[in-house]
Amino acid sequence: MEFGHKYESLIINSDAFLEGYTLVPPPAGQEQHEIVSEIDGFTVVCHMDGIGIKDGQKFLIENKTGSTPFRGVLPDYYNCQVQWYMYWADLPRCRITFGQRMPDGTVGNMEGFWIERDNKWFDKVLPEIKLFIADIRKGEVPPKYLPAPIEKSEVAEYLNIVQIYEQAESFITRFRETLAEKMQENGIKKCYLGGFCASLTEDSETKTFDSTRFKKENPELAAQYEKISARKGGLRLTKTKKGN
Repeated sequence: MEFGHKYESLIINSDAFLEGYTLVPPPAGQEQHEIVSEIDGFTVVCHMDGIGIKDGQKFLIENKTGSTPFRGVLPDYYNCQVQWYMYWADLPRCRITFGQRMPDGTVGNMEGFWIERDNKWFDKVLPEIKLFIADIRKGEVPPKYLPAPIEKSEVAEYLNIVQIYEQAESFITRFRETLAEKMQENGIKKCYLGGFCASLTEDSETKTFDSTRFKKENPELAAQYEKISARKGGLRLTKTKKGN
């Protein structure tokens, strides 16, 4: 289990005990409090770490962990997250709880502090969010939205490696064609070249089943033998024209 999830309950409950607030349980059937937001028909479902209540006022609870304590200052990227949550959950403030991750995998120093809702924050970011949603609908994400670990230098290195790979593929194809041609010219069927063996095979015929034609001519029968298999999703990188 990831460190933050493993110790989340301990950190939040410790803070609740010390600060004297009560944790509001999630609705029936939910493990966490959900926030459902919708902008321009684009729906986002988020899960809050908790909701607390003290002196009759509810507030958001967000737990964070890391090797370096916050010391009462929330990084901008986390502030965007909690401001988004507070806006859609209509909560006036957020209690940040933090647990320090020690080298041995245990919790070190713990701290808690408050973040107030910035009512003007959403109005400032809304135009940018709408542009982002429009790009998502087109299947495009601008480079500035790439995850933080993807630096420009890494993208440049990747493109350079792709170019080298394509050149290597081209060389291998030419090498194979030239080697086959020379072996045929000299009547060589098999030879050893360094760390690999090259051998020529004769032309041959093979029988295959024309499934496309079968499905077209016998759709009902073909449907009885269809098998649905799960296919794992992944990342697809498509080479584009230079400058795009």
